[in-house]
Amino acid sequence: MHKKAYDVAVIGFALFSMFFGAGNLIFPPYLGFQLSGKWFWGLLGFTLTGIGLPLLGIIAMAQNGGNFENFAGRAGRAFANGIYFTIVLCIGPLLAIPRTGATTYEMGILPFMPGFNILAASLIYFLINIYFTINESKVIDYIGKLMTPFLFAMLAIIITIGVVNPIGGITVSDAVNPFGRAFSEGYQTMDALASVVFAGIIINSVKERGNEKRGKKRKLKIISE
Repeated sequence: MHKKAYDVAVIGFALFSMFFGAGNLIFPPYLGFQLSGKWFWGLLGFTLTGIGLPLLGIIAMAQNGGNFENFAGRAGRAFANGIYFTIVLCIGPLLAIPRTGATTYEMGILPFMPGFNILAASLIYFLINIYFTINESKVIDYIGKLMTPFLFAMLAIIITIGVVNPIGGITVSDAVNPFGRAFSEGYQTMDALASVVFAGIIINSVKERGNEKRGKKRKLKIISE
């Protein structure tokens, strides 16, 4: 495979896995279940905030070379530092990390090993995460080459089972304002916040792959989307 095409594939796969977190696994099926026959408006609202905003965040960061201070510093250095600190807390120890740990336990361990201790499960889970992320230069390769194909396979199995053996038929939904509700739920994935942090990681990976020119970095970055 041509090096550029290979880089695009690895970076694109990595982006998919980085954004497909616990919120993306939980909120869409839950919304579909609640909205039922009004699923189209839910899909539209969720797509705008769950996909559209992160895409805009990545493009904006690519325009600024992946440097968050250049991106947010127009409002002042203090603001840039404060908002970055807040974002890292939200996608880290305050919200996203506990959510991923809880989702892993509730959906991946508890149904098969009901007596397994949640603290032990969380410790094992986060140690595995540390192993794959401790070396920043290899994070994109680990995610893009190893984890994403496995994730695709698992998603294919889940979707196939859902289509072949659904838990029930489509019912009439009494949900009010399905678009607005899904719009809000899409934002709760926190992908819009994560995009400005993930973009820096991705762009650093692009640099390490020899794509140093700014225009080339931006092009490779946007193609991978």
